[in-house]
Amino acid sequence: MNLTSVASFASLKTGLSATASASRDDAMAARQEARQEARQEAHRAAKLKDAQSALQTLSTTKSKASDEKKAAAKQKVEEIKARIRMLRMAMPSDPRMAARMSAQLARELGAAVKAYAAAGGAATGMAPSTVAASEGAASDAASSSGTADIDARDAAAAEGAATAREAKPDANADTGEAKDGNDASAESHAADDPYRKIIAAQEERAAVQARQNESKRADSEFMTDVKRLATELKSIIAQAASKARQKSGGASDPEVQAAQKAAAEMEKEISNAAQSMSGASGAMAGGGISLTV
Repeated sequence: MNLTSVASFASLKTGLSATASASRDDAMAARQEARQEARQEAHRAAKLKDAQSALQTLSTTKSKASDEKKAAAKQKVEEIKARIRMLRMAMPSDPRMAARMSAQLARELGAAVKAYAAAGGAATGMAPSTVAASEGAASDAASSSGTADIDARDAAAAEGAATAREAKPDANADTGEAKDGNDASAESHAADDPYRKIIAAQEERAAVQARQNESKRADSEFMTDVKRLATELKSIIAQAASKARQKSGGASDPEVQAAQKAAAEMEKEISNAAQSMSGASGAMAGGGISLTV
C-alpha cells in the first residue's frame, strides 16, 4: 500500500469518525429536547390536576350544602302535606278558622319552595364544560407525548446509524448513550398516560351528567308534589270563602281575603321557583366554569 492510499484511508476514517460524532451529538440533542418537552408536559398536567382537584373540592362542598338545604325544604313540605291532610279530615265548621289555617299553610309552602329553589336547582357537581377542558388538556398532552416519542425514536435511529459506522472501541459509549435514550423514553412515559386521562375525563362527564339527570328528576317530583298541595290549599280556601259568603250574606271576610292573598303569593313563589330551576338547569347544560392552565 503506497503512501497515497494510506493517507486516503486515514482521511476516510477521520471523516467517518467526525460524521459519527456529529450524529451522536444530534441524537443527544434530540433526546435532551424530548426529555425537556416531557418534563414541561408533566408540569402542565400536574398544574391542571391541582386546579381540577381544588375545583372539585369546592363543587363538592357547594353540592353538599345544596343537598342539605333541599332535604330540609322537602321535609318541610312533607310536614305541610300531613297538616293539609289533617285539615281535610277535620274541616272546621267555622270557615274563618279554615281560611286562617289554610293561609298559614300557603305561606309556609311558598317559603319552602323558595328555599328549595335557592339551594341551587338542578346544579350538581362539576360543569360538563369543566370536564371538557380536562379532555382537551389531556388530548393536547397525548399529542405532545406522541411528538416527543417520535423525536426520541428519530434520535435513536440516528444514533443507531452512527454507531454502525463507528469502530468497535466506541461501542461501549454507544451502549451508554442508548441507555440514556431508553431512560428518556421511560421518563416521557412516567407521567400519567394522557390517553387514560381522556378516558377518565369522559367517565367523569358521564358521571356528572348522571348526577344532573337525577337532580332534575328529583326537582321535577318535588315541584309536582308542591303544585298538588297548592291546588289542595286553594280548594280549601275556595270552600271556606263560599261558606263565609253564605253566613255573612255575601259580605267579604277579612280572614278569607288574607287566605286568598296568601294563596296568590304562594302561586307566585312556585312559579318563580320553577323558572329559577329551569334556568339553572339550562346554564349547567350550556356551560360552566372554564379551566385553563
